[in-house]
Amino acid sequence: MATGQTEKIIVMITDSQVNYLLERVLKSIGYEVVLCDNQIDALKEMESSNPSLVIVGEQINQTSGIEASSQILAQYPGIPLILFVFKDNPELLKKALQIGVSDYLCLPLKSDDILRSIQNSLQKAKQRRDWVLKEAKRATNSLRQKVDALDTLSRLARTFTSSLDLDSVLSSVVDAAVQMSGAEEGS
Repeated sequence: MATGQTEKIIVMITDSQVNYLLERVLKSIGYEVVLCDNQIDALKEMESSNPSLVIVGEQINQTSGIEASSQILAQYPGIPLILFVFKDNPELLKKALQIGVSDYLCLPLKSDDILRSIQNSLQKAKQRRDWVLKEAKRATNSLRQKVDALDTLSRLARTFTSSLDLDSVLSSVVDAAVQMSGAEEGS
């Protein structure tokens, strides 16, 4: 479990006993834990650092956990978020999933459940990030090919306007066609 050594987890829960348990479990396997008892401090921490995951309580002062989670996910959609509740509530779970919460923890907390939830959420976030990078690379390559083709056409247009020699123009056209089509040679 060495993957957690540099990963920061923000915990936004107002219950000190739950905070103590989460902090103890997470620190024991190498995660850095930052406890925040309100949304403002948590958002400041998110701005100043790059947390790997956020755990939000069912109620943060006068704000519901769903509302706080929704605001965090709107501002930081790439950060996985786990909702912690004191009592299992299917309606709350449904709302949490609808806004994009990656997992849901409920009392009684067990170390294995906490770790499994965190590792699954981090793994899903990594897969999503890898997919986005792959798609961005694919889109970038496609754009690069189009830019190269436009550059070739631009060079060809300059050749047309600067030369009256038909052989030179035709040679440039063939060279451009070979370059744009990826052929080895042309005539």
